[in-house]
Amino acid sequence: MSRGRFYRATNRRELANIYQEIDLLEKTEFKLRRQTTYTPLFQWPLTAAGVLLALELVLAATRYRRIP
Repeated sequence: MSRGRFYRATNRRELANIYQEIDLLEKTEFKLRRQTTYTPLFQWPLTAAGVLLALELVLAATRYRRIP
């Protein structure tokens, strides 16, 4: 059994009494999980690799075909 309760408030006074009764219930401590948002930084090495590949392709078509 969950021992759940049903509360019904038809006016503000009953609602205030319900909130007071809920406040008296056993409080459970819990640990908060932190969520971290990471910023992907793969673009920088990927861009550098693309530039080096393009440079290699351009230099391969010139007199720097092969460096001994």
